[in-house]
Amino acid sequence: MKKYDFEITGDIGWGFGSKHYVTMRLREFREKRPCEVRVNSLGGSCDDALDIVSRFREHGDVTCHMRGMNASAATILAMGAKKITMESSGLMLIHNCSGFVWELGMMNA
Repeated sequence: MKKYDFEITGDIGWGFGSKHYVTMRLREFREKRPCEVRVNSLGGSCDDALDIVSRFREHGDVTCHMRGMNASAATILAMGAKKITMESSGLMLIHNCSGFVWELGMMNA
């Protein structure tokens, strides 16, 4: 069984998928290279995902292992990894950016 240094699960932007959580975990591996991260998330905050991209790039040697279904912001954060793997049963859903506009509801770019 594969051993991961940490996991990003649930909604990106909260709990184990927040930029604060990822920053804290990457600090533990400053001297350790490479860092193996398991990702399983349906997405969430684009702001957090873009910050995590930068954190992964700063670390330098992060591998994202995409497990299960990953979508939206989860696919964005993976772009900061040096390497991305995905199980044959895995799925990455990439779509146009969407955001909430108070007057009109959900909108795609």
